[in-house]
Amino acid sequence: PLLCRFERNVEEDSAVENVVIYNHGFPDASVEPLQQVVGGFDEKAGETKKSSTSAAAQGDSSTPTKPHNSDKNHYFASRLPRKWSEAILKKFPKTAFVCFNTRGILGSAGNFADKTLIEDLDDIHQIVTASFQKYQRLENIVICGMSTGAFLTLAYLTDPRASNFGAIKAGVLLACVKDIPTSYKLDFSKEDLESMEQKGYCYKCFGGGAQHRKQLNVGYLRSYSKFEPMAKMARRLKLPVLLLHGTKDQHVPHSDHAQQLYE
Repeated sequence: PLLCRFERNVEEDSAVENVVIYNHGFPDASVEPLQQVVGGFDEKAGETKKSSTSAAAQGDSSTPTKPHNSDKNHYFASRLPRKWSEAILKKFPKTAFVCFNTRGILGSAGNFADKTLIEDLDDIHQIVTASFQKYQRLENIVICGMSTGAFLTLAYLTDPRASNFGAIKAGVLLACVKDIPTSYKLDFSKEDLESMEQKGYCYKCFGGGAQHRKQLNVGYLRSYSKFEPMAKMARRLKLPVLLLHGTKDQHVPHSDHAQQLYE
């Protein structure tokens, strides 16, 4: 299963008509398991919203099991999904906010070392499918992504599987790169790349509260090349997409990415 957090601003799942799905970047997480938290996010701000913990099946990505609920929700792993959730649920009625950890990340099934971007793309499909199963009156879905999660969101919006869901209406891309195959240079240092070449793996640290340092195998690096260039991918895009990018972003420079992606 994938570790998820579902927030809604209505009493029952059956009243939800709109869903916003947030896809985290790399290396990062959206959700932090309760059992791993010391201190952590204060959920008092979320007490006015109805929340549940869910898991989408990891087997066949085309047919995930229906999410199940738990009495307690997990913590948001970072400020960004928490603030987005608060803003979206305050603004739009009959709405749910969904965030999740891709496989191998903090509480989700799978081995972090064996992650690939293709599998992360499958995880988005699982969450979309699980949202339809959870919210029976669902009419509109907007998929949002941050950094690596942004280009995976764009890739999913052009994926044939997404066209099966007429309720997917738009995407929001925050700090998206202009090209997926070459963007590995932003995620991996020179030392990381040398380690990948010489040893077949490197170590990456990712957040979610305390820092976690784990081995990541070369398959993740190679999976960047499995994606088409953005220009080719964009020709298949049939949905509106909002690009958000800070002009002072030093990790993914605005002028080198968002501006060129827009053009």
